[in-house]
Amino acid sequence: MENTTDLFDTWDQLPTDVITILLAYNEKADEGAEKYQLCRDMQAALAPHGYKFDWGLDGEPFNLLLITNQ
Repeated sequence: MENTTDLFDTWDQLPTDVITILLAYNEKADEGAEKYQLCRDMQAALAPHGYKFDWGLDGEPFNLLLITNQ
């Protein structure tokens, strides 16, 4: 079962280690890193913590979800 709230909109619900990952990737994006690669790398960094997200053609991540087992 998946949580359906986009956690990108509710950082207060995220663990500190996940926030640290998101902040690091935000900083890289601000420095002009390639967005698609950042999304792939951020997805890989978040997966061990039980999170996934989607991204659009603009390379912007959205729909951050915590993946849980039923």
